[in-house]
Amino acid sequence: MSEFLLHPWTIAIGGAVASGLILYYIFGVGKNVRNAHNGGKGGDAKVSGNNSVAIGGIGGCSGPGGKGGDGGSAEAVGDNSFAMGGEGGEAGQVDRRGRGGRSPFEILGRPNTRLPDGTYLWDYGKGGDGADPVKKSVN
Repeated sequence: MSEFLLHPWTIAIGGAVASGLILYYIFGVGKNVRNAHNGGKGGDAKVSGNNSVAIGGIGGCSGPGGKGGDGGSAEAVGDNSFAMGGEGGEAGQVDRRGRGGRSPFEILGRPNTRLPDGTYLWDYGKGGDGADPVKKSVN
């Protein structure tokens, strides 16, 4: 039994297991790290009328520096109407700015056509970009 415990392969496997446990429990390598902040609140939906649909936009994802933007609310008023709120913008991430939410037109698959005033259809009804990543001071 003692020659089995002192075999080079046994020592190598034991060292690898011990190293893995140290990396996991002490340094947190491989652990699922969760943001301390919540995502944005989903948008409200309100309907008044017959055969109408309202869909609130989903909230934006959180980041290490803050919460995501709230989704847009939607209110369908009248008969046979449809309203949809845009997505909330994502919070700033560690390595980049947060991405803006998508407009209802983009979510529904409408082409991003240029409007007569020079703007584009997807520019309306969406959340803005998130803030820059948090920078630490060098002092």
